[in-house]
Amino acid sequence: MLMKKSSEENNWNGEYLTVDGSQSFQQGDIVKFRKMEAPWQKWGIIVTADCDIDKNKHRGILSYVPIIELHDYWKLFTLPKQLLKAESAFLEQLLIRVRSIYQRDGKPADLGIDSIHAMIMGASDSDILRLLKIPPDDIGKWTDIFLIYRRLKRRDDEDSIYEVIKLIADTKTAMSGDASNRTLVMKDIERTVESLPGDAFFISRLPDEVAQGYVAYLRLVRELDSNRIAVIAKDLSRDDVIAQRVGRIISPFLYRLTQQLAQVFSDIGLPSEYEKDRLYVANLAKANLVKNIGG
Repeated sequence: MLMKKSSEENNWNGEYLTVDGSQSFQQGDIVKFRKMEAPWQKWGIIVTADCDIDKNKHRGILSYVPIIELHDYWKLFTLPKQLLKAESAFLEQLLIRVRSIYQRDGKPADLGIDSIHAMIMGASDSDILRLLKIPPDDIGKWTDIFLIYRRLKRRDDEDSIYEVIKLIADTKTAMSGDASNRTLVMKDIERTVESLPGDAFFISRLPDEVAQGYVAYLRLVRELDSNRIAVIAKDLSRDDVIAQRVGRIISPFLYRLTQQLAQVFSDIGLPSEYEKDRLYVANLAKANLVKNIGG
């Protein structure tokens, strides 16, 4: 018996149904891990084909793709790209401004970013301000620039999503002076759910969880022993159980997810040398045609 979860939010019931313990495993089953530690080890969707399950071809080993929280997806995939883009623009502007100051003072203006890095990371603000002859009215702005640069170079993967978002916004604001950058950054992040790449499938909510948004990451397929998945409440008392089945993705969402999964692993990249040689051979063939036609 399948039981549909009700929701008053946006009149939307979600992409799943809850499942009772009398039903066998199927493709699309949602499992929740008991020890929800890493972003990749919280939930999963079974992707083993139903025919393999029915005929026991899987031998008790079920393949699944991990489901990660939308915030974790943003931190792992969206924000690093945005931060890299913001940092690149920041460094470009910084280099232009410092070179302009050097040129104004008759100094060699061909210094590179390595020289600026050594200056900002190795000297105090007062020394740098004195070296660049920054006017009093601009000291606050340049001090912020030095601070942002050091934050960019000292960041690490343990920074929270809030710290990363703030760093992206501050990096953009440091050069433009536009305080609305944080709002713009948040809008850019929000829009990513409308254009997720082919290896990511959006899920609005999961059984018994807050509707905060989730992403099934299709490029990472893992395996799980079906005997270690609880399907009824009393199974949770077993020490060997590491996950619990909590629901099942329904159509058309399951069909779309498996379609994208197949696409991820059917796309085959070809060597760039092959691409270049293909064009070279085509040009030779074209030249040969032109020669014969001309003759």
